[in-house]
Amino acid sequence: MRNTTFALAALALCAAAPNDDLRAERYATASADALRRSDYPLALSAAQDGLKIAPNDGWLLYDQGAALAGLGHTDEAVRSLADAERAFHDNPYGRSTAVYRAALAYEMAGRCIEAKREFQRYAVIERGQNAMLADDAVRHASMCLPGAERQNVSGKIPAR
Repeated sequence: MRNTTFALAALALCAAAPNDDLRAERYATASADALRRSDYPLALSAAQDGLKIAPNDGWLLYDQGAALAGLGHTDEAVRSLADAERAFHDNPYGRSTAVYRAALAYEMAGRCIEAKREFQRYAVIERGQNAMLADDAVRHASMCLPGAERQNVSGKIPAR
């Protein structure tokens, strides 16, 4: 109940912002907060509302992708994260974050070939900033379990 009340209050603040930039920023904040709580439907809703105002905002595109991944919509998530990566063209941190999240989306779905490719792309982007993180991503990629071998606690194989 408390989280629902907080979410409704946050979204009301978004709509009440005096200009579009501030409104979009507030939607991004509401979406990020919902992601931190694993409230993927709310995160997706807030991100999509923000994208109506700022359709090329990298963080809103990222949040939309992360929420879609959390909901098991891998292909849609990866498309949104690719859009985020393009929106972050001049921001290496944003680009690497979007690519890493795409790798995680594929990994969560047990799509290891695609996950490894994205982890390697992340490593290329990140290597100039932090070689240790780049190396960790490459190592992490080798631990992916294909969908047929990967089951969650419910015993169901994740959707592709």
